[in-house]
Amino acid sequence: MIPRVIKRAVKEILPKRPPLPERQWLQAEALFTITTGRTGTTTTLLKLLNTSPHLLVSDEPEPQLLEALRSMRIRPWEVTEERMRLFKDARARLISRAHRRGRVYVEGGGLKWLAPTIAELMPRAKFLFLHRHPFEFIVAGLKRGWYSHHINDPYRIVPASDEPAAAQWSNWTLVQRITWHWNIENRYFLDVLERLGPNRVLEIPFNILVDSNAAPHVQLFDFLGVEVPRSSRISRILATRYNAEADGQALTPGEWADDTLQFIEQHAGDTMARLGYAVRASNSR
Repeated sequence: MIPRVIKRAVKEILPKRPPLPERQWLQAEALFTITTGRTGTTTTLLKLLNTSPHLLVSDEPEPQLLEALRSMRIRPWEVTEERMRLFKDARARLISRAHRRGRVYVEGGGLKWLAPTIAELMPRAKFLFLHRHPFEFIVAGLKRGWYSHHINDPYRIVPASDEPAAAQWSNWTLVQRITWHWNIENRYFLDVLERLGPNRVLEIPFNILVDSNAAPHVQLFDFLGVEVPRSSRISRILATRYNAEADGQALTPGEWADDTLQFIEQHAGDTMARLGYAVRASNSR
């Protein structure tokens, strides 16, 4: 038996497979999730998709490009050779592997700010837009110490110096900062949906994704053009509320301070309305 350490060394010495030929970027199929996070991407979505033999699912592949992606937030619709090269270098081998095996490549929400670049480079790539009510999102962010002491805070978006929010940022509470975050990202995702259209972008609210009665997996697999797996794992995944305790229980509108509701309405109200969420009522989707 060849020792594992030797196998690794040989693997590093042997020439690697060539990257995906240019023409195959036009043919490769893929699904990229665009989301703020805390929308069930890892805990529910990727577990569902992983039940299909027709998909090659990757949660957080390396490199994650955190610093580069954060800098793209200001002008995400700029499609440049540099951004295309960055994406190709980061994902060519994974996408090539899926394409050679006749599978659809699936990745979580890390590359959201590269969505316009990916859409142009890969005309057969699709996107899944997951969103969650800001009340729930804010509570989840607070529980994790976002904009306070979270390990990924250095890569979390903040206002650019010429944006109105920049002058107020240092005085804003964590609730206000997370509200701004929710609005900026979801507003951009809605723009992606409107520009690319429903044939390339599927929108699913978080509460539908985790609703075992809604059968969101049927819509997902149909969107990807693959057969719905007949697996008992799907029922178990949909029946489990992953991270429910860690996310905490969202407050109802009546439990939020009035000035907080006013801030959310002022800074995120338009985006909430576009997504079917209400600030003052608890009966939105």
